[in-house]
Amino acid sequence: MKVGRRQSSVIALALIIIVTLTTVGLAVPNISMNVQSVGVGSCQISAPANWVDVHVSWNVTSYTFFGIVYYVYTLSNITLNFSNALSSETFLFVNVTIYGLNANTGNYQNDSFLYNTTLTNGLPLGATYVINNTNQSYSYYVIPGYVDPPKILNIAVVLKGGSSLCGLVPIYVNVENLGVAYFGNTPSGPGNLTILVNNTNGVNFTNYVLNFTMSGNWSALYPYITTLNGTRLYYWYYYNPSQDVTLFWVRFNLTSSLQYLKLFYGNSTAYNPIYTDPRKVFTFFDDFEGTSLNTSAWNIPSSQNLSDYNVSNSLLELKSGQWLWTNENFSGSFYIDLYAKSLNSTSFPIFYIDNTSYGWTILLNASIIKRGTTTYQFNNTTIRGFNVVNGTWGAFYYPDGGSGNPVFGNDILVTTLINVTGTQADFYLYENGSLIANFTQYPAEQNEPLGLGQWYEYNYSSVGPWWNPTLILNSIINTTSIYDWIGVWPYVYPSPQIKVLLPTGDYTFRLYFRP
Repeated sequence: MKVGRRQSSVIALALIIIVTLTTVGLAVPNISMNVQSVGVGSCQISAPANWVDVHVSWNVTSYTFFGIVYYVYTLSNITLNFSNALSSETFLFVNVTIYGLNANTGNYQNDSFLYNTTLTNGLPLGATYVINNTNQSYSYYVIPGYVDPPKILNIAVVLKGGSSLCGLVPIYVNVENLGVAYFGNTPSGPGNLTILVNNTNGVNFTNYVLNFTMSGNWSALYPYITTLNGTRLYYWYYYNPSQDVTLFWVRFNLTSSLQYLKLFYGNSTAYNPIYTDPRKVFTFFDDFEGTSLNTSAWNIPSSQNLSDYNVSNSLLELKSGQWLWTNENFSGSFYIDLYAKSLNSTSFPIFYIDNTSYGWTILLNASIIKRGTTTYQFNNTTIRGFNVVNGTWGAFYYPDGGSGNPVFGNDILVTTLINVTGTQADFYLYENGSLIANFTQYPAEQNEPLGLGQWYEYNYSSVGPWWNPTLILNSIINTTSIYDWIGVWPYVYPSPQIKVLLPTGDYTFRLYFRP
């Protein structure tokens, strides 16, 4: 499992640099310059600290009104722990944006908690700076299962101070250290969150798989999931750098009532990797370990060689004219999550491969059409029949809905939902959560394999009048897609409602300063 580096928000910094030119016989001008970044060597502009941990705490009071238990969360304090000692006269500014059902106005709203001061004596390394709140305006109603606790939407911390004199004879530049940090949206330090699962289906499900998404990269936080009474659950998680989110899947027995799960983080001692097992979560899973394709899980055409299917570094490389399908059959309604490290034109997932070797595909295509000196790229999606034995194409349809405009590139989660209702099957294909295509098939086929493949990209020239052009095939291009893993898990309708709660409202964020 591979993770990427978190992409930080960058804002322009306004720095004032006073340049004093001292030359005998000349007047001394004062020059002010607004710049984004200045300084070289020892005069490089740098933040007074590398990072700060911001911990937001709440006072929680419970009330009962006609048998309904509700809570009022009031902002208690904000504590700051900096990575570096801060020098005297450092200026500190904090802005915390809170969203919730405000107990004073009765409205859902954004509130900004603002604070600024000058640290006259600085702050020693390791010392905690506490900002206490006495303003009751930052109070919020919470009703479990109905009204969520207040959320932290954004945190900004600005430090200014610690100037140093750099000698660049005969010009002297007084460089003021200034750092600005914005909400990283990923916790640091130990803690836990409560996940509310509301099953409105009214039916119990054994070994149900729940999927939820958390902002930021949780890969180094040692996350694990339990029931409310502390029973460990099997789960898996994966960081998607293109969206800066961590995806979680957890298997448990779903009841027909409200359930609570606990997501713990930041405690390496309590973390047990034995429960992070995707093969005990998904119905089918392959992350392409080893140096060759797992033939106990996959079939390839008899006319092709297994050695031509490149598997290395836990990645599967599919080239044009290659496809594979599972030995295992699937029935009912289910999700297929396919994570592409690199998704290229003419990739296609395959479904419902029947006993005649004929299945359905969703072809994600990009066609290049050149007209005169102008080149156009048309991304499109089509529903195609495909024979997995001989690689011939059959029926051709356009999707019933969705954007029809696939996206190609790196780190794309391709999710296909197959929902069987009565005699029909509804197909939905998403890329990183955006609906690309959907269609309906009659009848709903059962107990059949699924697969994936890669085809060829066709490029054309357009000639003749634009209202009735003729397309001439120019070239056929080989394309390649690279896959990290595939997971299949059951779907039920309607899916349970999921809310991530902050039971105490406490949460710690790590913010990194720039420059």
